[in-house]
Amino acid sequence: MVKPWSVLATEQLVDTRVFSLMKRQARSPRSGEPYSFYLLNTPHWVNIVPITREGQLVLVRQYRQGTEEVTLEIPGGMMDPEDDSPEDAARRELLEETGYAAGDMRQAGWVEPNPALQNNRCYTFVAEGLHTPGPLQHDGSEDIEVVHIPLAEVSDYVRSGRIRHSLVIAAFALSFGLGEVLRCP
Repeated sequence: MVKPWSVLATEQLVDTRVFSLMKRQARSPRSGEPYSFYLLNTPHWVNIVPITREGQLVLVRQYRQGTEEVTLEIPGGMMDPEDDSPEDAARRELLEETGYAAGDMRQAGWVEPNPALQNNRCYTFVAEGLHTPGPLQHDGSEDIEVVHIPLAEVSDYVRSGRIRHSLVIAAFALSFGLGEVLRCP
């Protein structure tokens, strides 16, 4: 039976606004040997699947430094310290990145982005009853274009690779069901 490991020591190596890098020494319950692990402690994240009254999915196109590519994604981001809940963060991110506010917001679920290295969750919300109360509120590091596609074309965008961000695909699976997203039999 797999058992939890004993933590022997933890050392913070880097601390930024977005994450902290930790080195952890832990002992294997199976072998008794100590091992070093490197972990990213990050705030929780939110993803929003915004759907207009006309059945359009609201997406954002933006440049991503990690892949050095322009991607097509749903709006989302990390929870800020002033956010009281994941839903509050989702409402804030939706407004900042798209200019939309949601009349109805429901949580579809959450995933652990990479439990081998990270301690956070990514919460997914479906936003409906959208209205535009004001302009976009991007921060200085964001350059975002708002894009609308028919909701019926989501699986085509995923299967063709036009949408390939794993957390976005996970959000679609939580919101619509995996078979619907991938058009699996």
